[in-house]
Amino acid sequence: MFLNRRSFNFSILFCFLLVAGTIPASDETNATNSNANPTDLIPLTLGNMWTYKDIKYDTTGALVDASTYMVTSAKDSVLYGRLMHHAAGWYTNADSGVIQYFGYSTTGINGPLDTASYFGLFLKYPVVKGASYYSPLGGVSVPSIDTMINVPAGSFHCIRYNFHSMLALKYELFDYYVCPGVGIVKAIYYYGYNDLDAPTRIFIDQELQCYALK
Repeated sequence: MFLNRRSFNFSILFCFLLVAGTIPASDETNATNSNANPTDLIPLTLGNMWTYKDIKYDTTGALVDASTYMVTSAKDSVLYGRLMHHAAGWYTNADSGVIQYFGYSTTGINGPLDTASYFGLFLKYPVVKGASYYSPLGGVSVPSIDTMINVPAGSFHCIRYNFHSMLALKYELFDYYVCPGVGIVKAIYYYGYNDLDAPTRIFIDQELQCYALK
């Protein structure tokens, strides 16, 4: 969703709920998060904003770059009969979770072949611990539904989604930590090409710095 491994530098004039420092995550805690409204996994009301910081590392673990960017739920549009919201991509909340519009194939005359097949389940919700499903991004497992994540924006109960994505005959491994009613709080991308063993080398560590929800 917001985490496309592309970083854009913005001048951030306002941050909501900014808290200094971060603490490592721990699984299955009992702390509370008063910010969450779990009706929608990711609240996509027009004007909602999230600010993220990417920290990139090389294969030795050395810091390469750090950059900050903002994602805004900027507009709504009906795509092939479905109301979608644009926030660094097209998404909507449904009974099964967050649905993403992945585009469509063409016949050579720029006409969709089967547009329905290109709306895919991005983040399943509600979901139970141990669940697995298929997303157009790849196979997804859910090792935890209550991981406490501490980032500069605050402390959040998060669902952990682990993706095994096959792109260009190479596996890409990444974790999304999502707080219902708030959105994506943290993402970790790993150097895991062609290796499905537990990754140990982080490519990008991305954390929510601040957010404003309407």
